[in-house]
Amino acid sequence: MNVAALLVGPAVPGPPPPGLVLPVLVEVSAQTAAWFWSGLGVLVGAAIAAAVIRHRYRQ
Repeated sequence: MNVAALLVGPAVPGPPPPGLVLPVLVEVSAQTAAWFWSGLGVLVGAAIAAAVIRHRYRQ
């Protein structure tokens, strides 16, 4: 599967202005990645904290 073709979109006559589409795609991609890594960090931190608490208070 060609990722570049997915990003650019289908070949249509009269391409959109390249100065507008690519920065928007890059910005949306960067924002999505930031949210993803932030959420992943929270989940990993919560999992580690839960494991530590379980280990500490294990009977």
